Amino acid sequence: MIKAQRSKEVSKLEIENGLLAKQVAVEGMVLLKNKNNCLPIKNKNVALYGPGSMYAFKGGSGSGEVHNRKTTSIYEAFKNSEINITSDLYLMDLILDNDRADKENTENLKKIAKSCKWYKVADTVFHMMNDFNELIAVGKKIDEKDVKLSDTDTAIYVVTRQAGEGKDRKNIKGDYQLTDLEEENIEFMANHYKNSILVINCGSSMDLSILDRVDIKAVIYMGQAGQNQAEALVDLLLGKENFSGKLAATWPKKLEDLMIDKTWSDHDNDTVNESYYDGIYVGYRYYDAFKVEPRFRFGDGLSYSEFAIESKLSLSRNRISIYSSVKNLTKHPGKHTVFAFVSYKNTKVEREEKALIGFTKTKVLEKGCEELLNINVKVEDLAYYNEEKACFILAKGDYIISVGNSMTSLKEIGTIRVEKDIVCEKCYKFNKENTVKEIKPTIDNSYKPVEPIFIVNKEVVNQTEYKELEEYLPDVTAKDKDMIKLVQGLYPLVRNTNGFITPGAVGQTESKLYKKYGIKALCLADGAQGLRICQNFYAYKHGGFRSDKIIPWYICRGSKIYAFFNKLVSFKGFRHEYFQYCTAFPTEIVCAQTFNLKLMESVGEGIGKEMIKYGVDILLAPALNIQKHPLCGRNFEYYSEDPLVSGLMTAAVTNGVQKDNHLAVTIKHFACNNQEENRMKSNSMVNERALREIYIRGFKIAVKESHPKSIMTSYNLINGVYSNSSYDLVTNILRNEWGFDGVVMTDWCSVDEGQAIGYETINAGNDLIMLGSGKIKKDLTEALKTGKLDKNKLLTSYRRIYKLERDLHSGLK
Repeated sequence: MIKAQRSKEVSKLEIENGLLAKQVAVEGMVLLKNKNNCLPIKNKNVALYGPGSMYAFKGGSGSGEVHNRKTTSIYEAFKNSEINITSDLYLMDLILDNDRADKENTENLKKIAKSCKWYKVADTVFHMMNDFNELIAVGKKIDEKDVKLSDTDTAIYVVTRQAGEGKDRKNIKGDYQLTDLEEENIEFMANHYKNSILVINCGSSMDLSILDRVDIKAVIYMGQAGQNQAEALVDLLLGKENFSGKLAATWPKKLEDLMIDKTWSDHDNDTVNESYYDGIYVGYRYYDAFKVEPRFRFGDGLSYSEFAIESKLSLSRNRISIYSSVKNLTKHPGKHTVFAFVSYKNTKVEREEKALIGFTKTKVLEKGCEELLNINVKVEDLAYYNEEKACFILAKGDYIISVGNSMTSLKEIGTIRVEKDIVCEKCYKFNKENTVKEIKPTIDNSYKPVEPIFIVNKEVVNQTEYKELEEYLPDVTAKDKDMIKLVQGLYPLVRNTNGFITPGAVGQTESKLYKKYGIKALCLADGAQGLRICQNFYAYKHGGFRSDKIIPWYICRGSKIYAFFNKLVSFKGFRHEYFQYCTAFPTEIVCAQTFNLKLMESVGEGIGKEMIKYGVDILLAPALNIQKHPLCGRNFEYYSEDPLVSGLMTAAVTNGVQKDNHLAVTIKHFACNNQEENRMKSNSMVNERALREIYIRGFKIAVKESHPKSIMTSYNLINGVYSNSSYDLVTNILRNEWGFDGVVMTDWCSVDEGQAIGYETINAGNDLIMLGSGKIKKDLTEALKTGKLDKNKLLTSYRRIYKLERDLHSGLK
């Protein structure tokens, strides 16, 4: 059955999700500078410059892409407002220049694609597109003539960048750095306009050293904020909406300020051995501990309003409660975020200077209105991981709690005093073949306790101990060859033995076991920024679809798939054209900058409704890897440098999607997938404490708070063992410690020659190999015969997939 719509008409769901996407964009954009109250814009005439004005990216490339109906440009959004854009001639010339460049790039793609065999076209074009990530829209010099014609004192320059899967960004001009032309134009704008506004349209931070010498009045981090980002930006600039976004990752003044920069990814010409020698000092934890001044701090973000925050602290058994009263002191209505941090004193344990322990956000507050907010924290969440004892310990000492709206406005409100070391959680010991020598900061423990002081003893702390997971799996079995079939996922076949699979989906489970065992295929689609499926397709005898304007057409006839580049192919028997218009929500980093968990749950619900509409069972998202370095190509797809933010955001989206019992998310990439260069063979060498406190803590929070039905392991090795083949990671920690009882799948094509071995992934606790192949089938069959593949593990994986299919399809026609 085809679930796509026949009509091109805009549906009610599209309208609802579009409005939701715009609201997320409004709350996720960050005002970083607003000198002399340059904003909101006061002049009805505005000069608009920069390639991003016409060509801003709504999101990153790769699996995070969404083929939505339309993305409005910033120029269009201004034209639809009461503002008069007075730089039309400049912008029209810019369009002509970019049209020529775009045509040339497209022709190059076509030539290379046509030289490939049909089955290689999609993969080739995908990697070629990633090679073009460094390209930016062609710029145009601003001159005195443009200024004179603009007839205004207000100008906006939009810088745009693209990045994506499979390739990291580069610290070069035109990528992380501004080009010479961009610097020249921005400086020219600042010198010729009283109100100069710089807008950054990029998946993560950029080098803004230009701010040290050029007096730009306002700076906005727009991010890549989805299909309605332009309308959201214009409303914010005009003061129709108020800024409330806060940075979820630190922006350095220069990359060299990071100690790890010299060895990260390919910076040392070694993309295999990646030492996590920064330990727990990632993001703001690093800048604080090593007294490095960043460009912008985690939590930075201005507003048109001023707010007063008054907070107090209480302790009831194992629950720390932080009560904050937030009041709007100015005429602009707005929302406000409250952060709670802890500082560790006299613990005799090396700790970060301070760590985020909670956050919350107000509703819209009018002038003079206030709201009482509450942040709850479990005492045991303040524990550190002791590698020798393999447990989380609440160390003896003082824990000072501070509250504020940024890291520079924190006010100490009380002290939690722990009178002796308390074991909070006993754990499995992760493999420790590699011991990384970590950097060590100088710790200053001189302080005065902050009143009031609350005493913690053993009786008020919950203690947990690992145990073997008791899974409640269906008592079903199958022939060995059929179990081996089910644990291997496939490319979607468009039409298979148990129905029609959504065109544009990136995977499915085996469908040929339906008649024998009643197991239907599950449809898997990317979805970090919203569903990534085909926007339109034609139903042919055996199905047919196209992916987008770049990826070729695919026409399925029998067992063959024919690819035609960007060309409508006419076959007799074509039936109807179908449409699948999905919503491009803001990227995950912009979502995190809202610090609004209720809003994120709504995003999950919105994506879930589109999954139901178009027949997708499993969303391959959210992604919550740590933003370890500003140049990671997929930072746009990850929430934050902080594991608490990452975990809670993921949990909120998961709860939203899985409100419908027939849907599942797949949180990814478990774990330490923090770079894209050589991602399938890089070895993340990390000590267990950093692994548990930073890199997998977000996953733990998400599993505990939202119970995702699926998890995807990563491509890389961790301490010499592929993550998908690590029994310690997948079974001991994920299943036995955290109680995860869902399906674990590998990332696409991570089981391959010279990479992970199929039977090892099953033995480690993975259930579904994505993607399967004839070779993997042969290898699994041989491994089962020789005893390398544990048959009980295979049976368990078969039952988990069977259970997930029944859970998702139960009650559906």
